[in-house]
Amino acid sequence: MFSLSVMLKYINTNIFFNSLEADMANNSNQAFYYQELNFLCY
Repeated sequence: MFSLSVMLKYINTNIFFNSLEADMANNSNQAFYYQELNFLCY
């Protein structure tokens, strides 16, 4: 189970990448890839 701090970081990451994906609507797969990659770096 993830710690609370890691989960909060993941939530913040989701918010950031959801905003990024709105700007990259024609390339949402790339935004999703970076979201997953960032999560794996924790």
